[in-house]
Amino acid sequence: MGMIEALKDSDSSRELTALYAARARYTVGRLSDTGCRPIEPEGGFYAVLDCTDWIRRRGMGGSKDLARDILDKVNVSTVPGTNFGMSDALRLSFCQSRYDEGIDRLCDYVTS
Repeated sequence: MGMIEALKDSDSSRELTALYAARARYTVGRLSDTGCRPIEPEGGFYAVLDCTDWIRRRGMGGSKDLARDILDKVNVSTVPGTNFGMSDALRLSFCQSRYDEGIDRLCDYVTS
């Protein structure tokens, strides 16, 4: 029953699609020149960052170490790519209402 009602509301899905596309563009724009390689999202609810350079520069063992350090230093939660077969990558969920602020804090982390 809930699925039928959800399908009747096409405006909400368009709004979310536009919001997540804007967050994807913001991510790529802010993080492209920071030593990581944002992988251009083609839809979905998250962005992936190739953080190989960050991890090597900081002498870390992989994305779990990097995710923990980011959380400890700038209070931004990321998902280590090791859980998805990407040992040097992070996943960033577009679903957080303060997403842009998190990306700005992540930039502060990288440039400090």
